[in-house]
Amino acid sequence: MIMPNHVHMILKIRRDAINRVCTKKLNKMGCVPLNKNPMANQRSLGAIIRAFKAASSRKIRRKFSNLSFAWQPRFYESIIRNKDHFFRVKKYIEDNPKRWLENQNK
Repeated sequence: MIMPNHVHMILKIRRDAINRVCTKKLNKMGCVPLNKNPMANQRSLGAIIRAFKAASSRKIRRKFSNLSFAWQPRFYESIIRNKDHFFRVKKYIEDNPKRWLENQNK
């Protein structure tokens, strides 16, 4: 869900991606060298978020040069471990635009 200064998203990081780390070059089995696998980095989620914010900021500023745009400086993460939690998060994301408008009108 794209909001004026932030975005809500659910990222699915496949657990088996962690197991495909190897120490040699990319091979037929599809493993990725340790130094090129973001899953091997403890800050991999932060790196993904930073890359997303940087790339989208560049594109937004290029397309809308007169727009003063900035992302919120931090991000919130939550690990979704079951279907009930997934549906609560999904509902929160879907309802966020309405809450945003209500808060802007106060």
